[in-house]
Amino acid sequence: MCVRRESNGFQKSLMPIRNDFYYVSGKTGFALEEPLSELPAYFDPWVAILKDADDLLKRHKLRAKVDKLPVLDHWNLNGYKQLRLGRVILCLLTQAYAWQDGDGGIPEFLPECLSIPFHGLSERTGWPPIFTHTDMIANYYKIDPNGPLELSNLRLLYTLVGGRNFHWFFLVSLQVEIVGGTNILPYVPVTQEAILAGDCAALSRALQSIAEGIEMITAVMARTYEECDPEIFYNVFRPFLAGWEKNVFKDGLIYKGVSDKPVKHPGGSAAQSCIIQVCDAILGVEHDEGLHSYLLRMRTYMVPEHKQYVEAVECGPSVRNFGTLLSNHISCIVVESMKAYLRSEQGGQVLYRF
Repeated sequence: MCVRRESNGFQKSLMPIRNDFYYVSGKTGFALEEPLSELPAYFDPWVAILKDADDLLKRHKLRAKVDKLPVLDHWNLNGYKQLRLGRVILCLLTQAYAWQDGDGGIPEFLPECLSIPFHGLSERTGWPPIFTHTDMIANYYKIDPNGPLELSNLRLLYTLVGGRNFHWFFLVSLQVEIVGGTNILPYVPVTQEAILAGDCAALSRALQSIAEGIEMITAVMARTYEECDPEIFYNVFRPFLAGWEKNVFKDGLIYKGVSDKPVKHPGGSAAQSCIIQVCDAILGVEHDEGLHSYLLRMRTYMVPEHKQYVEAVECGPSVRNFGTLLSNHISCIVVESMKAYLRSEQGGQVLYRF
């Protein structure tokens, strides 16, 4: 809940946000820093199928393989990074199982070997058991462990279909989070401190840095075309990214062994990106009611602490309100930051075209 805003537009009772309090990495932002690449051998049955997913899906044999899996005990996963990797594997297996045969061959339910451990990991991590942007930004490794966190040095741990196109599409999304984490997030508390102090010079510098960071993530988004063919995206792997609502899963999907009632979830979406929603929040960008409601719902699919971070920024000192009281020079900086952000949203259309 937001605190009362003073009549002059400031929120004097609020402290600037602390990034570390919300498990935001100084190196990777909202992406998981240094994810694990392997689970204990007990979970090898999951991994074996996923590693062969491309071939199994082409032959429409993956679902039969999954049906033979035992129900593995998710409590054999220990530590946060094991939980995150377990989620990555299960969310991809779940998507492959559900969409193996396309719209014409959807299953009536998710089998217990997937639904029970996936639901358990969902309860332990804090967001629903479905494929999400949040999961995919924990699905990577560095080719050179001592090298930079750049596209040329990053690879996905696990994929489904589409080969390099699949890799590149999700690596671009990961890079957006990393670039935003190192070039935007550090200036969020600085911006709030400047507003609370009424320091226009400091605010001008912070907003200029945020604007530059937004331009940087826009440039990253534009690189999607380099190694991801829109035709391959649309026809080969996009169908595997869908959820179970507003499509052929009219009533949702039953998670057998968890509930007899079908549940509805959207698939992965760029709207689940924390860095994009933080830019909205710090700049005070307002959307129409329909989009606003959708964005709020997408926060359900974020890491809980990251969702809280977005909400804390949203409730914090307002650039938008402060901007109405500023000199023309500082107001121009605010406007330029807004323009940069709008350009980034236009750049985001690159992703939406796929």
